[in-house]
Amino acid sequence: MPATYIMKVLHMKDARPQEKIFVPDTGAKTQSMVFAPAEVDQSQAAVVGAKIGRGDLVYCGDVNGEESNALMLALCGF
Repeated sequence: MPATYIMKVLHMKDARPQEKIFVPDTGAKTQSMVFAPAEVDQSQAAVVGAKIGRGDLVYCGDVNGEESNALMLALCGF
């Protein structure tokens, strides 16, 4: 799996702890040209996954995708 990295993301909230794959680092802050920095809600996750029947469903909230390509390939076993 890729190491810690910065991504522009739409977080998933209310995921179960075992479903969270990529979570904010402790003390992580939002970064924006418009809004003041704010603490990231630690209950949210950028990437979550769950078993659905005999398969898996993964949500990746990265809106740009550059860094997430390696993550998605790793989750697929490549």
